[in-house]
Amino acid sequence: MLFTSGTFQSMFADNELLLATITNPRFKLSWLETDDEIRRAKTLLKGEFIRFRGLNDDSQSSDDSSDGTLS
Repeated sequence: MLFTSGTFQSMFADNELLLATITNPRFKLSWLETDDEIRRAKTLLKGEFIRFRGLNDDSQSSDDSSDGTLS
């Protein structure tokens, strides 16, 4: 992985930092060197999207009142 030696090595193991970097329009996936790194980043992003979508669906259904109308 590019920049993985020294000070930055632990940062690139952090999933949140990886997601922040790949969703930045300036960087995206261009700094990743191998297909495995790109596949890992895409998998993380897809997983977060699915998790967020599930959380969003849960919060919308809990907003429904007992008579089926939104409160």
